[in-house]
Amino acid sequence: DKLIFLYLSNNFIKTLNSEIISNLKLLRIFECNFNYLEKIEDSLFNDMKSLREISLTGNEIYYLDKEATKNLTSLETFKLDKNKFG
Repeated sequence: DKLIFLYLSNNFIKTLNSEIISNLKLLRIFECNFNYLEKIEDSLFNDMKSLREISLTGNEIYYLDKEATKNLTSLETFKLDKNKFG
């Protein structure tokens, strides 16, 4: 619960479980670059008001729910380059 930085890059991750990630209330930086993520659901970052940076560079993301960042009041940076939006 006191984790503030989570680095999951280069791990062949295909999905992210919102039940686990959304419980990290104090998380400030989340990096999950160069994996195989395809979509980001609206509930993934629920109630993570401390989150300042999200980096999802180099995945296979083609879908990002428009509600995914609505409650991220501290978010300063959201990196999505090198994905499959189209």
